Amino acid sequence: RFLREAQVTGQLSHPNVMPVYDIGTDTDGEVFFTMKEIQGQSLAQLIRSKDAGSMMERLMIFRQVCNAIAFAHSCGVLHRDIKPANIMIGEYGEVLVVDWGLCKVMGEEETTDVSHSMDVDDSLRTQDGMVAGTPAYMAPEQAKGETESLCEQTDIYSLGAVLYTLLTDQPPFFGKIDTVLEKVIRGEFDSPRKRSSSPIPKELNAIVCKAMATSMYSRYESVSDLSADVQAFMESRPVSVIQYNVIQRALKWAVRNQKVVRPVGLTSALALVALFSGGLVHLNQMERITENALAEAHRANQAEREARVEAINGRAALATSI
Repeated sequence: RFLREAQVTGQLSHPNVMPVYDIGTDTDGEVFFTMKEIQGQSLAQLIRSKDAGSMMERLMIFRQVCNAIAFAHSCGVLHRDIKPANIMIGEYGEVLVVDWGLCKVMGEEETTDVSHSMDVDDSLRTQDGMVAGTPAYMAPEQAKGETESLCEQTDIYSLGAVLYTLLTDQPPFFGKIDTVLEKVIRGEFDSPRKRSSSPIPKELNAIVCKAMATSMYSRYESVSDLSADVQAFMESRPVSVIQYNVIQRALKWAVRNQKVVRPVGLTSALALVALFSGGLVHLNQMERITENALAEAHRANQAEREARVEAINGRAALATSI
């Protein structure tokens, strides 16, 4: 398995996969392989120390992990042990997926390696039933030991569990190994929104739940699809696992196009102000016109009354003279 890890990893030439520089035997006949030295910490260490960054920074890390796994899948390789402890973050932000010791080349016969860890956060390798992986991040089919049914969706489940941890700072399962394996098989875990003390966007919650579906047929079809949904969320675009109404889609469009929306909104606001102000001016003018018309009508009525009085007085004077 040691040699196999070196050989498989050496064939995965990708910026987010730990490169292997050399493999061979030393003067004592011991097998060795040489890998790149990384100055940094694992994602698990950064999460524990609260130094994993903002949500967007964590999602950027996650997408780079997805890139590495998607490339491995294109080469027919499953990682089978994706977890924060196997993701290294360099001091300059480089992201590398490490520890391919449990990798499986699809189509090849499974090899055995007898060892057992008593920590749900550590890798578990047993010969009986071929359970291999890390219980807290292990897909149900792995927990059952169904080695022949393992496929891309197996790694997708683990990626969903990693995203779960990035959102909540906690693994999706905890407890004794047997208890965790039973929960994994039954799909019994709280959603990120229920587990986290901080608000989790409904889109990310839905993405995690789909990636961690108990049935592999209900998960994403590919790592690229999972990564695309995360990218869509980061860009305020609709994600595939949420049904949006017209207003929600319009709001997302407005967020994505703030440079357009802000000037248009300002112009619209100014237009409304101008319209309102113009309306007030018009009303004031109409009020003055109305007042002038009423005054003019009042003067006309007064003149008419005075004319009538003068006419009556004239007739009265004429009658008196006669």
